[in-house]
Amino acid sequence: MDYNNLFTKFFSDLKENAGIKVVTEDFYLKEQVLPEFIEKYPFLKEIQDEIFVLNDNSHYWEYQSGSESYPMGELHFISIEQIVADSADLKQFDDHPQGGDGVAACIQFSNDNHELWLLNENGEQFRMSLDLPGYFTELVNLKAIYGWQYLFTDVAWKQPQYSVVKKDLKERLSKLKTLFPDFDIAKYNKMIL
Repeated sequence: MDYNNLFTKFFSDLKENAGIKVVTEDFYLKEQVLPEFIEKYPFLKEIQDEIFVLNDNSHYWEYQSGSESYPMGELHFISIEQIVADSADLKQFDDHPQGGDGVAACIQFSNDNHELWLLNENGEQFRMSLDLPGYFTELVNLKAIYGWQYLFTDVAWKQPQYSVVKKDLKERLSKLKTLFPDFDIAKYNKMIL
């Protein structure tokens, strides 16, 4: 996948929209990964293309309407070097230091494959139905809005403890539809049951 074009289009879509204020933008793909690094961590072979994105990148944006400002989305990709140095089974690779929502996307390596997990502010873990390429694709589709990762888990939406997450996510999806009229909100609203 051409991650340079994927993320360049994502960022330009945000910047060109009059209803959006980009607050933080610091995003660069790694230029190279030493072969010795991959040899040292053989479980990375499966995600060799994605490693270039995991480069301590960040992007934070808000919805603007008149004088109203509403935090909408953020990505903060932790560097691959920090990820592999983490001794935890679930290694954080995307979190939200600007938004402070306590949500992190984590990766768990086993042999030659990986699983993605959502870790929420209460310490609950939800396995995601995405691999890393799918994660990057959906993050771009959903403009990295807060809570988007829940759409790809088996969270029990009817449980009262998730009512705020559900409400906030629906509100952000609705604002995305306003900002981007071609956005397929129906596809994602169906995932919130």
